[in-house]
Amino acid sequence: MRRQTVTRWTIAVVIFVILVIGAMLFIFFNSQEDAAQSSSKSSFLANLMVRIFLPKEPDAAMLSQFESNLREAAHFFEFFILGALTASLVVILTHFNKKRWPFLLIGYAGRVAYAVTDE
Repeated sequence: MRRQTVTRWTIAVVIFVILVIGAMLFIFFNSQEDAAQSSSKSSFLANLMVRIFLPKEPDAAMLSQFESNLREAAHFFEFFILGALTASLVVILTHFNKKRWPFLLIGYAGRVAYAVTDE
């Protein structure tokens, strides 16, 4: 029974490591886009959302502000997902270990370091 539990935790660790690396790669490749590519994506999405949720045609200033807010929200959401995945990985890693603070410290420092290098 114990061996089966350890195997499940090992599989969970591997899955979350893959998810964390995937989230980091997603952020990295989105950060590598130039301004024109990034603006094209967010402009398309902003136009689509405004047309769906607003009954009248927006003016250029409103559309520009909405696009800016959408970019900020997307950036926040990318790092929120990375933080949630990393926190989950730390919880899994500390399940069998009584000393949790090193894992928590490494997890937090890793997220902060990644965010700083992305900016």
